[in-house]
Parts: sequence; C-alpha cells; structure tokens
Amino acid sequence: MKKKGIAIIAVAAVAAAALLYGATRGGGTLTAASLNLEGAQVTRGDISATVHGTGTLEACEERDVYLQTGGRVETVWVEDGDAVEAGQLLFTLEDEDLRDQLRAQEDELYQLELELSAAGIRDGSTTVRAPVGGRVKALRIAEGDDLETVQGQYGALMVISSDGRMNVTVPAQALEAGQEVRVHVDGKVEEGTVTSVADGQAVVTIRNDEYAASETASVRLTSGEEVGMGALEVSKPVRVTGVSGIVRRVSVEEGDEVDAGDTLFTLESGPVSLTLEERLLELEQKRRDVEAVRRDIENLQVRAPIAGTVDAVALHEGMSAQAGTVAATVLDATRMKVRLAVDELDIASVQPGQTAQVKLDALPGHTYQAVVDRVLPLGERTGEITRYDVLLYMDGQDGMLPQMSASGDIEVDSAQGTLLVPVAALQTVGEDYYVMRMPTDADLAGASVPRSQRANPFAQPDDAALLQSIAPQLMTPVQVGLVAGEQAQILSGLSEGDEVVLVRSGNSLLDTMMSMRSM
Repeated sequence: MKKKGIAIIAVAAVAAAALLYGATRGGGTLTAASLNLEGAQVTRGDISATVHGTGTLEACEERDVYLQTGGRVETVWVEDGDAVEAGQLLFTLEDEDLRDQLRAQEDELYQLELELSAAGIRDGSTTVRAPVGGRVKALRIAEGDDLETVQGQYGALMVISSDGRMNVTVPAQALEAGQEVRVHVDGKVEEGTVTSVADGQAVVTIRNDEYAASETASVRLTSGEEVGMGALEVSKPVRVTGVSGIVRRVSVEEGDEVDAGDTLFTLESGPVSLTLEERLLELEQKRRDVEAVRRDIENLQVRAPIAGTVDAVALHEGMSAQAGTVAATVLDATRMKVRLAVDELDIASVQPGQTAQVKLDALPGHTYQAVVDRVLPLGERTGEITRYDVLLYMDGQDGMLPQMSASGDIEVDSAQGTLLVPVAALQTVGEDYYVMRMPTDADLAGASVPRSQRANPFAQPDDAALLQSIAPQLMTPVQVGLVAGEQAQILSGLSEGDEVVLVRSGNSLLDTMMSMRSM
C-alpha cells in the first residue's frame, strides 16, 4: 500500500503565510471572508485501505475426460464452449466385440449358478431342487450313486428342457430362416420353423420336447420333399450338476414336468469336497469377470466428471479411439480463480481470508466479491519492480470465461466511524503531519508585526507580514492512520466539525506560496 502524494513543506509558518498572502486584497482590511480559501470539514465515517492488482480469470478446477474403454466413436454430443452438468453425456462409443464377450460370459455365469443352485449350495441344503421349470431329460442318477462319479462320466446329473422345444440340424439346401417345414419323428408329424441358417446348416425347431434326445427326425418341405435327417436335441437345456455327495432319494423320472424349486433328489450329508470349493471359487471369479465387462460397456457412455464448460474436444464421429485417450476437458464453472499480480511494496499487507472487489474487462458494469486464498512465494521481476501472484476464489457467474482480464482491490485494513479529512488537507514537516486550520476574523484581528521585524521600521506592516505572524497558531499537528483514495484517517489532533484548508496543485494560493519560497 503506497502513501498518497502529500505536499512536503519545510517550514509550516512560511507555508501558511504564503497561502494567506495570496489571498490579500492589496492592503485592504484583512478578514476571513476576504481570504477565499478552499476548505473542508472533519467528518466521521468508514475507510478501507486496499491493494490493487491486475491479472486473469482462471477455472477453479480442470478435469480431463479420459476414455476408460476404447471403441468406435458413434456420437459426439458436445462442442467447445458448451455448458454441461456433472454426469451429462459427452460421447457415445460402440464395441460389438465387447458386447459379444458380455453375452458369452453371462451365459457361462448363468450355467454355473444353475449348477451350484441345483446342487443345493446356496442354502447349504442337502436337497437338490430344480433351478428352472421344464421337462426332465437325460436322467443319469439313481439312489446310492456318488455325484462326482456320475458327473465325471456324463458331464451332468440330468438335463431340464426349459423352453418346451427341441431342435434338429439338417443341410440347409434351399431353406431360409423363418421358413415353415414338417418334421417327422417317431411316426408323428410336427410343425417346424427354420430358426437359423449358417455355414450350410439349418436349425429347425419344433414346439414339443416330449421326444427322447438323440431320436432321429426327418425334415421335409410342405410339399413333402425331404430335406434331410438329424438327431433331436433339447433347444434350451439346463444341466443339473453336482460336486459332492451320495444320492439318497430321486424324486423325479425322465419326462416329468417340474416347476422351479421342485425337489429333484436328496443327498446324504457329507463334508464339502475340494471339487466343490473349486467350483465356488470359479463362480466368484466368473462374477467378477462379468462385472468387469459390464463396467467396460457402461464406460462406452462417456460422461462429464464435473459441471462446467467443455473445452478441447478431441473426438469426432466415426473415428476409433483407444482407452486412455483424453477426449475433452471440463472447466469448473461453479467456482472461479482470480490470479492478481501485486506490487512488492504492497504484498506484505495481503493475507488469506481478506476480501476483494474484482472487475472483469469483458463484463463492464459488474463487480464481484472474491476471497484471498494465498500468496504465491515466487515473484516475477520486470525492470525495477517485482510482483507476486495472489490467488483469490469467487463464485462463477454467467458470462465468465477463463483467461478474461481481471483487476481487483484487496481490502487489507479498515476502520469504521472514524474521523476523516481529505488527503489534500495534509502537509508534512519531516515525518510529522500537519493541517492548516481555517483562520477566523478573530485570528486575523490579533495579527501584528514588531517594529524591529519590519522591512521599514517607520512603515506600517503589509498584509503578508501580518499573516505570517499568525501562521504558527493555524498549523495543527495530527496523527494520521489509514490513507485510501482521497480520504485520510485522523487518529488525533482534530475533532468532528473542525474546518481545515485544502492545498491543491494549481491553486493560486499554493502557487503564491511556492513562488515566495523560491525568493
């Protein structure tokens, strides 16, 4: 905080006489009214000392948007300068291989969960129940069987047809997906539909799962022409497996229809085998694998990490992007940072927590309140002046953008209800401050010059000599506190309502004083 310019007068009495001399009227009667001095009253009010700085507006926080999953950019939803909310969609990517991988792993997980559920693992029960509703097919167990032995021999304890359908695969020839055909099996004719055609083979589905698996079926066109023959298979099999235990009782027979939760068989109680532990670990790992792929697919939807303004969009539709690519940057719009450069002579008075009034060149007519966060310790020297950066924070407002030019006044001290005078009333003698009290008629009436001090002892003293004689009683020493703008705080020496003389550059009285000092 620099001191304001204050006229330095070596001898107060000479200054006062000079001011008054310039106000005489050529030997006429000297009165207070005839002086025509510019004055001001001592008032009481508030004063704030500020430090000025200039700089730029910055985003309080910048967050780069990284791609967590690579893929082809399908849609770019934003462009530079767009305002976004936290979580708002910025980009949409696509990766069909990833979706195929998820479907395959979900199928594997589903099958594993069904196997362990059927084995009674979930509730620790020795009763094995149907994991789904359907028809029992390929029943491989009987009372007294060891589950591990049967499982090792057949790969499943039984199969449940879960959708009531069976398939047969034949040479495709001229068949097309969706085409209606006739399927002849065990002396019966079933209505069939070509459900898929690939690699020269056609899969035909019938809506009846009462036939034995592997039974031969003949597929014919509606005209009666035979297309081919093949073995029937369960369309959507759910394999019931086991890992440990001896079968005590089997509750179903092959061909029975069951509902989900129906008892299939009961096991003798026994310790959990090493195979069971391995299957449980496999289940947990498969769940983690599925969850990881799901997260990757979710990350194909790229969203804003914070609310703010989008900058530096680096993707365009149709391009391929790898995981780890910086797709864009989001600048926080809710809080802004102001970086002000402050002169080294003022920086010691700046402290965290002080408030400041900030203006932006791009938004004239607006003033914003900011708070000092810290002073950066490394200054930058330009010529003979060193400046230090002060960081302030304030709420974001409409129209604010990073890199806007800013200026601010930081309030470093203040006083309320204190005595104030214009800075133009202050004069200095050495390190002491004085003001000239406005002279009254009584002051002027008592003015006299001893004969010994007159230039001509036989002549009447001139007005200047008379004024000089009362100058010491008009000069009042004062103690000055804060100085801000055109106002100065008076700590002692004056009272509210006192009138003082203003000394301004260009004033005829001041000019007269200066000319007398140079003689």
